[in-house]
Amino acid sequence: MKKLLSIALSLGLLLASTVYAQYSDPVRPIPANAPKAKMIVAGERTLNLNGKDFMLAPGGVIVNEKNLSTVTTALDNGYTYIVRVKFDSQAQIQRVWILTAAENEVEAPKLAGDSSFWQWLFPWL
Repeated sequence: MKKLLSIALSLGLLLASTVYAQYSDPVRPIPANAPKAKMIVAGERTLNLNGKDFMLAPGGVIVNEKNLSTVTTALDNGYTYIVRVKFDSQAQIQRVWILTAAENEVEAPKLAGDSSFWQWLFPWL
């Protein structure tokens, strides 16, 4: 009986350590070309990124620090979030990742307000 109990306990510890290993990585896999910006919620489907308003695309997703999707009404109005964003072909926001402190330390392209960046990102504008 003691052998069976020790085997079960060892197996439980092994499984617990593998589950912990899955969630111990502090950085999510965010695309390298997703620029970093400061975001303020400007409306129900409008997000202000570095002083410029953008619409959230139909089906656009905001992912919070816990890697759960959220809606703009659940976010604090007036609070500045550090985010990484992905745009669609119509210059609407397709996906937003609200960054954790560890993710904020990762190098990423900056979302600048100058026209040269926008011309590079959306050459048809």
